[in-house]
Amino acid sequence: MLTTIINSRAWTTWTEVQIEADWFTPADAWSVTLRAPPMVQVQSCRPGAVVELVEDRDFVLRGRIDAAELVHERPDGLRLTLRGRDLAAVLVDSTPPAGTAYANATVWRVAKAAADLAGLRLVQRPDAVLDAQLLRQPKRDETWMAWLQRLALVAGCWPRVTATGELHIERPNYISTPVGQVVLGGDVLSWSHNHDITHRVGTLVGDRPDDDGSVGSVRVVDAEAEAAWPNRVQSVSPRRAVERRRSARQVVTYERDRRIFESETLQVRVAGWRANGTIWQPGQAVVVDGARFGLGGSWWVQTVKLQRSLAGSLAELTLKKPNIIKEAL
Repeated sequence: MLTTIINSRAWTTWTEVQIEADWFTPADAWSVTLRAPPMVQVQSCRPGAVVELVEDRDFVLRGRIDAAELVHERPDGLRLTLRGRDLAAVLVDSTPPAGTAYANATVWRVAKAAADLAGLRLVQRPDAVLDAQLLRQPKRDETWMAWLQRLALVAGCWPRVTATGELHIERPNYISTPVGQVVLGGDVLSWSHNHDITHRVGTLVGDRPDDDGSVGSVRVVDAEAEAAWPNRVQSVSPRRAVERRRSARQVVTYERDRRIFESETLQVRVAGWRANGTIWQPGQAVVVDGARFGLGGSWWVQTVKLQRSLAGSLAELTLKKPNIIKEAL
């Protein structure tokens, strides 16, 4: 049973619930709907109010109400719908004050300022190297989150807000202990596997000026795409900050691996919100029993969509092959 705590009052009678979370996308979205709501509930659920979504005793999300919609239709009567995002929405919507800059600052210092603004607790994983001194300032009209993402990426990390309101600067753990198992053709309600290499190329070429002013280049072959499009070449220009700090080979290798990572997706739809008692969430690992389809092994959960209605509870998972782009993200 999902409980929403709004202004210190708990409500549990929602008829429809949807929560969407993506490891790489900040500000997880949520919505809840109730038919024939009592007026005291309508009056207390105002945009801007802080919300806690709790499933039994487990926190699912902390955030704020972005919008409240009250609709009356015959013969159903009143319907109240609340929509919002988690606490990262503050960083997605706001920009640093003009002239903000941190001379000789670290990613950690910028993250601390962002966490204080959004009311988050900052947590650093031991393998995240965030103490390198930088001279950075936000770009024009760049949001707090976009600025933080740009800086964290230099350290090979990514900012992520957890369900309990913590800001983590970390790398995805593609080889974590699986939280459960899904059986394709068994307990899975539906599944689809998409392996699409049309956006990949046979050979990637990267050019980058060397220290002496000359231009060096390197080619990295994507064997699978090379078989489909022999002798096809595409240039990769190291424009981003993370790319300027790397050699041409690292830039091209990263780009190839990123495209491989994006090209294969396994979508799984299962009953319930939990795996062995643990609520599904991005960043988990799951064992897929699908050897007869060539899809067995451990997969990484990138996105989760939790849904509930009078018909029951469902979870839709987007799974990726692990360990593909672990060097950078």
